[in-house]
Amino acid sequence: MWQHTKKLVYLICGILALYSCIGFFLAPYFVKNQTLQVIQNKWGVRAEIEKINFNPFTFEIEVLNLKLPADKNKASVSDRLKLGRLYLNLKILPLLKKEIHFTSFYLGETSVDFI
Repeated sequence: MWQHTKKLVYLICGILALYSCIGFFLAPYFVKNQTLQVIQNKWGVRAEIEKINFNPFTFEIEVLNLKLPADKNKASVSDRLKLGRLYLNLKILPLLKKEIHFTSFYLGETSVDFI
């Protein structure tokens, strides 16, 4: 009996470790690359994102230093959009229905230039 319990504990710990690695490391890398690619394809500009953090246990997402340049053809002194920090705390259950709901939303150090 003890052997089966021990194996089950190891299995659960392994699954939890795998989930943690995927959530903390692989998911932010994938989201960052996909976000930059979508922006490039939709608007034709090369955006920059310094870092994306994701907590797979609390479903918190933090995007640091997102910049959209003003001109797609040349480097610009000013950016069209700068987000110093974007923070979202997502609700888990609506994600299963392919809906996005969040409990917290924060924008910090933001500037928008339309001219």
